[in-house]
Amino acid sequence: MENILDSEIRFDTLHIQNSGTEPLKITFPKLPKHLIMKAVPKILQPSEFGEIIISFKASKKKDYGYFTDIIKIKTSSKSGKKNGKIIIPGTILEDFSLLSQKELIAAPIIYFNERISNLGKIIKGDKKRCTFHFSNPGKRNLIIRKIEVIPAFTIVSFDEVIKPRQSGQIELEFKAFGSERQVRYPITIISNDPINSYSTLFAEASIINENSKNQIIHEIALNDVLKLIRNNSSNENFIILDVRTYDEFINGHIPNAINIDYYSGNFENNLLKLPRDKIYLIYCKKGIRSRSAAEIMGKNGFQFIFNFSGGIDEWEKERLPLQQ
Repeated sequence: MENILDSEIRFDTLHIQNSGTEPLKITFPKLPKHLIMKAVPKILQPSEFGEIIISFKASKKKDYGYFTDIIKIKTSSKSGKKNGKIIIPGTILEDFSLLSQKELIAAPIIYFNERISNLGKIIKGDKKRCTFHFSNPGKRNLIIRKIEVIPAFTIVSFDEVIKPRQSGQIELEFKAFGSERQVRYPITIISNDPINSYSTLFAEASIINENSKNQIIHEIALNDVLKLIRNNSSNENFIILDVRTYDEFINGHIPNAINIDYYSGNFENNLLKLPRDKIYLIYCKKGIRSRSAAEIMGKNGFQFIFNFSGGIDEWEKERLPLQQ
C-alpha cells in the first residue's frame, strides 16, 4: 500500500492456498473502518487456491505518512479454530491535485529557522530535549499532520495549527542508548504545505558512558565545527589540525589548517611538540584518524580537543570553502 493519496481507494489481492486436509473457513473479526477484506471463496477446500481481496479507503484512516495495520484473521475447520494476522504497511500522502490554482497560490508554507539541533554530550540512559522553531509565511493555516521519529524520541509538544504570519515550535525528548558514538537521527514533519509536505530535521548528539563524562575530547559535527571556527576566528590560541597525508592536505583543506601526517613515522613525536594549552580542532577524511590523534593528545596533557567526527568528507559535501 505504498504512496496512497488521502482521496484514494486502493485495492489489493493476496493469494492463498489451503494446504490442509479439511475445508477451511476464513473470517476477519473487528476490521477497522478504512478496510474491507473478504476471502474468495469463503471456504477453501483442501489444496484449493483462493484470494483475499482488500479495499483500503485512505480518507477513513485519518492518518498521514507511514502506517502499519495489523489485521486479525481467523480460520475455522473441523479440527478447531486458529488465529493469525496480516500486516499491511503503507504510506498515505495528501492529494494536493485537488487544490485550485488560487488555493495553491494562497497555500500555507512551512519554514524552519534551523533544521539541525545538536544536543551535545548525553550520558547513556539520560534524556535531553530539543526544540525546533518554525513559521508560516503563507496565506492559509499551516497544519502539522504528523511527526515521525524513531523510538528513542518522545514528542513532548508541538503547535498543530499555525495561522498565517505566525510561528510555532516542536519539542522532542531524546533518550540516549547504545554504545559511545556520534549519532544523527532524522525527524520527519508532515504538513499541509503543498511544496514541502515532508520536511526532514536532524538531531545530533554524542552518546557517552558515565565514566566518560569528564573526558576532554569533544566529538562535534559540522554545525558545531562552523560555530567553533567562527567564534575563534581571531583567537591565536585556536589551531585547526589536519592529520591526513600531505598529498590529501595540498589537494584541499579547511582554511588556516596545519598538517601533521598521521601515517608518517614520527607522527606522535611531531604531535607532542604542539603546545598543550591551546584549543585544537582536529580532522581527517572521516573522523577516524583524527579521533586516534585526539586520544594521543588527551593522554599527554592537552586540555581542549575537538574532533570533527564527519571529517573533510562532510565539509566537502556541504561545498564549504577549501584552501590549497
